[in-house]
Amino acid sequence: MIRSIIKYFLLTFLFLLLTVLTQIGGLILILSLIISEKIKVKNRVKKVGLFIGLYLACSFVIVPPLAKVFGRTALPISNKGLIIPNHIWTCLFNRHYVKLELYDLIREVSSRLYNENDYQFRIRYLDANFPFINGFPLLPHRSHDDGEKLDLAFIYVDQIQDKYWNDRVSFIGYGFCEEPLRGEQNMPKQCAQKGYWQYSLLTKSFGLASKDKVQFDKSANTLLVKQLSKHPSTKKIFIEPHLKSRLGFESDPKVRFHGCAAVRHDDHIHLEL
Repeated sequence: MIRSIIKYFLLTFLFLLLTVLTQIGGLILILSLIISEKIKVKNRVKKVGLFIGLYLACSFVIVPPLAKVFGRTALPISNKGLIIPNHIWTCLFNRHYVKLELYDLIREVSSRLYNENDYQFRIRYLDANFPFINGFPLLPHRSHDDGEKLDLAFIYVDQIQDKYWNDRVSFIGYGFCEEPLRGEQNMPKQCAQKGYWQYSLLTKSFGLASKDKVQFDKSANTLLVKQLSKHPSTKKIFIEPHLKSRLGFESDPKVRFHGCAAVRHDDHIHLEL
């Protein structure tokens, strides 16, 4: 009896966890258990293998065309184009879906930056949205629930090799912050003083690169934000106030402060329709 109760709670926990992390993982878990029961799979390793196989098949074969029915399309998953994911886990967890209008926006901007300027860098995206259902939360984000939001990495220069840094600066893409300089508005400090403990939670937590090797490129990031802002589909861009001022967007109504209830945005750009 106790064993059955524990098994039930474990399955419930796994269902909820996989649903929160991937949106479809909980349903795939139930499906794999049903199939395992039908074909009488007893070995736990084989059950796990069945789940992984079903999950990957659904994520990369079934979900992409089905997401289009819900008005969303997957961003590129290859690391060889002009738009690349920060990590393959973003795609494995189905966090790389956007509305077609947003996909066209970022594709046009990436192409223009690469072909019309000396800045031949690639746009690295972080979290986008899940493939289905408006209002389904993409934790830990407060938004990213309607296909209209996309986080982008800033552009950095490799100071040792004197070229654009096209690798990840942190494992999850967040937390590698361009701190306020002396004399600039220090919103992270102000938010912390107001009791918003989560504001700088990810800072320095997931770093891969070091500030001695990688440098924030002011001119390239100014150009990136400018191209994003001038696109007619762009409604909002969130970056930290000190970067808005440093990059010269004080009078741009599209470039805004996101509020202390969120997390700091000097480690990425938040773009939305």
